[in-house]
Amino acid sequence: MIISALEQARDFGQLSLYIHIPFCARKCDYCDFYSRTDMTGELLDAYSDHLCREISFITDRYPLPFTSVFIGGGNPGLLGPKRLQKILEASHRHGRPAECTIEINPESIDAALLTSAIGMVDRLSIGVQSLKQKNLQMLGRNATAEQTLEGLRRFQPLREHFSLNIDLIQGVPSQHADDTLEDITELQSLLHPDHFSIYDLIIEEGTPLHTRVAAESSIETDVNGNVLISCSDVRPLLSSLGFSRYEIANYAKESRQCLHNLHYWQLLPYLGIGAGASSTLYTDTNVLRLHGRENLHAYAYESSSFSDTIYEIEKLSAQEFLEEILLMGLRTTAGVSLHRLRDCFGCDLQDILKQSLPAWEARGCLQIFDDYLSLTEKGMDLLNSILIDMFMDIESFSGTLLLALDTDF
Repeated sequence: MIISALEQARDFGQLSLYIHIPFCARKCDYCDFYSRTDMTGELLDAYSDHLCREISFITDRYPLPFTSVFIGGGNPGLLGPKRLQKILEASHRHGRPAECTIEINPESIDAALLTSAIGMVDRLSIGVQSLKQKNLQMLGRNATAEQTLEGLRRFQPLREHFSLNIDLIQGVPSQHADDTLEDITELQSLLHPDHFSIYDLIIEEGTPLHTRVAAESSIETDVNGNVLISCSDVRPLLSSLGFSRYEIANYAKESRQCLHNLHYWQLLPYLGIGAGASSTLYTDTNVLRLHGRENLHAYAYESSSFSDTIYEIEKLSAQEFLEEILLMGLRTTAGVSLHRLRDCFGCDLQDILKQSLPAWEARGCLQIFDDYLSLTEKGMDLLNSILIDMFMDIESFSGTLLLALDTDF
């Protein structure tokens, strides 16, 4: 079933590849992504070998360079140079992608690992999260502030070889209002990043952090799990340093936006391989979602590629697909193409969102320009509320959504 679906999938002239490395030395207290800490050299070898077999399966059928490759986790820094090089060589079989990114935790930065990636990886994403010890301790991070800084200093001699993103988290219960501003200033002085991803902490149920926060009555959260804490606005500082916001949590210098993430937000086709990875693919009539089962050992030791035992597949309905387009596209400053929506669903978005669109437009949160619907800066801060209203309109829409996928996006 899965192999048949893959062979029917259309790439619309571009296909991205996500490679999931679900290994961590220690799982952070706020993280609800699939990862494991019970790794051995044998398991890392078996897992990496299966990844390479699946990449070979894909490249046998897709004889073009990938638009982008993103190796994420977990902590891909734990792979070591030889395993990483094998995975990179397999994913570059038909040529270099336009962008190749690897995620790494600062304490795992290793000169040999990164030197082996020069020429194949052109973008590094370092999960700093904070340079303040109290915040790292609250988040349950694996490294101290000093170990984080030591890793960043080890990277300095190799900085010229990579475009650099830094991940930061704000809204940590222990955080002072200006902590993130101070972190940005220090990181700018140390490494001059090309890109910042600055996420609001969401405390997910079932995580150790959720248990701790639930027991602490003085910590307030909103209905979405965000900590209600005063944080300084990072936008003026980032703007003064030459960064432009292009997505709710992402800021880049000119021409340094993350191509791979833009691919996600535009819902262009991508394959995700590995335990816990997801894919979005298209046939002429269906939107397909592939999910890697969260079973590391099954993936590592499964002999066949894309079997039902390590992946499951679902077809999205027209309603689900429309909601995803809005959910992902409205995160970006570019917004969503109304032309694309008319082609996909056979009707105008204005006819579907009869209540929510004019109401939020009147409040100065939505705008339509050049046939694109996007959020204003004010709307960016209210995205969840806007989406709830939009989804209610979609639920009550009495017309027919056609889901026509026989045209390029």
